[in-house]
Amino acid sequence: MRQWLFVFGTAFLVLSCEKLQLTANKLTQLTLNYQNTVLIPKTDSLLNEYTLLAEQLPTDIQNLTAAQQTSAELISDIRVSDITVYIDSPLTQEFDPLTEVHVFISASGQSEIEVASLVGLSNDVESAIELDLVDVNLKPYLTQNQFNTRIVISTDDVLPQDTRLRCDMKFAVQASLLGD
Repeated sequence: MRQWLFVFGTAFLVLSCEKLQLTANKLTQLTLNYQNTVLIPKTDSLLNEYTLLAEQLPTDIQNLTAAQQTSAELISDIRVSDITVYIDSPLTQEFDPLTEVHVFISASGQSEIEVASLVGLSNDVESAIELDLVDVNLKPYLTQNQFNTRIVISTDDVLPQDTRLRCDMKFAVQASLLGD
């Protein structure tokens, strides 16, 4: 009797695992990549806070999802996976004057939300900083045709010349496949 229970239990477990594997295969993961640049004007005073508005970024979500055999309606979750800020110009500029960086996004009908920040930048950062991310589902923002970004920076030193920052953003997307 125990042998039959063992055989049936093992068969049930194997079939359950196969069904779980089939369910997992019906999901797909995408990465959305966006980039924007902002200009920090040169400063003459030591303590400054700047709000830098970047252009509206098109999501192109319909084309991106169609290429992966899914659709915007089948997206269940979008989370920021990486935001890195670079100094594009001048090439000699470093991050020394910056003390804080905050990145916000907004979209039509949605409240602005902070998605990443870094407070207390060290003086030894030269060319790139990775921001600390906020764990929030951004589906309502990135399934629209476009979204806006706003970057707020604080400085504790003079910026002797205009400085151009580039913000590279990556978002992880979970979606179901079409027809599943």
